Parts: sequence; structure tokens; C-alpha cells
Amino acid sequence: MAELDKPLNPLELGDGEKVSFTVVRWELGETLIAPQHAPQGKRVQVLRLHVRPEDKAEFPPWWDITSTRLYAQLVPQLRILGLLTTRWVITAQGFPPKKYFRVERVTGG
Repeated sequence: MAELDKPLNPLELGDGEKVSFTVVRWELGETLIAPQHAPQGKRVQVLRLHVRPEDKAEFPPWWDITSTRLYAQLVPQLRILGLLTTRWVITAQGFPPKKYFRVERVTGG
């Protein structure tokens, strides 16, 4: 997998926080991160979600998904569903390392 262009913009949500957006384009890649448990760095897969300007006004206009749990939920759905007809709502539940995500789709929005 190819290295994604910088800047990396990870989607970071606290327990109970949510974000809502419509994906206009998405891409898969990888990057090197340095989490606390691996300060020397480790390579991870990244799902980059380009979203509408009204969903994220600040630069860069995308969210990078590095959580393997969220990546595993979103990639299969994105491969099947259309882009501009689906509004996604992601809600974080819990705290690392046991953080989970509720993924909801709202069609037609």
C-alpha cells in the first residue's frame, strides 16, 4: 500500500463523542505512527475520508481513520455503498485500548 500524502489528520473522538459527514472520495494507504506502546513507530493502514466542506471547514478537508476497528467497519461498506447519498455518523464508545465505534448510515442526506 502506498504512503498517504501529508498532513495526516486522524479522527480522534473521546468516549461518547460523535462526528457526522458525507464522503465525497476515499482512499487507502499507510503511514508510520508512534503510539505510546511503540515509540519507535509502527506502520498502520489508513482510510482517508474526503468530506464535504460543510462537514469540515478547517484544513485538511479529510479525516484519516487509523483505528483498526473503525477501518474494518467502514472499508467494506464504502466499497458497496454510493458516496454522496450516504451520511455517516460515527460515535466513539470507551477508552483505548478498548475503544469501539458505532457506525450509522443515513441514506439520502
